[in-house]
Amino acid sequence: GKSSLIKAFCGLNAFKGRIQINQQVVNAQKPALLAGHVSYMPSMPPQACYLSVAEMVNTSKLNKGSLWNGQSKNAADFLREVGMEAYQNHVFESLSDGEKQKVMLARALAQQAPVMLLDEPMAFLDYPSKIELLHMLKKLCQVHHKLIIFSSHDMEVSMSAAQRLLLLKNGEIRNMEPAEF
Repeated sequence: GKSSLIKAFCGLNAFKGRIQINQQVVNAQKPALLAGHVSYMPSMPPQACYLSVAEMVNTSKLNKGSLWNGQSKNAADFLREVGMEAYQNHVFESLSDGEKQKVMLARALAQQAPVMLLDEPMAFLDYPSKIELLHMLKKLCQVHHKLIIFSSHDMEVSMSAAQRLLLLKNGEIRNMEPAEF
């Protein structure tokens, strides 16, 4: 349910209803509109990907065949924000799972969308790395004024970082206020 919901928000899954951002309906039929508002980090990083780390980040911002659409930032800037700048020339496949997650976060950040949707960003991380990632997400949220929505099976860790928590159970969504967790 969680991954399906995140993918629906991205226009990657069919769904009933509509998604509105700033009073404008966005959906899979309008991918350019959606891409301008939402960035996505999948739960599983690409496998057998022999791109460099910088090339992986660059794949996030293709627009009419040209990279970055004239943006002033480059891959190294986004990698620096997640602590991976020193790895920009490494082959993505050679990284640990936690390092891959950080690169994929830089890739989502590089899309420069106001909303970031992260599907299980802590899935392959040990406990200290989960805490580090959550601190990084909080900082990115504050510095870049982004809405970050992520799915997680780890309630305890999620509750320590979230400003708002939605619990998905048996197809129903329950909104939990901070006082409730």
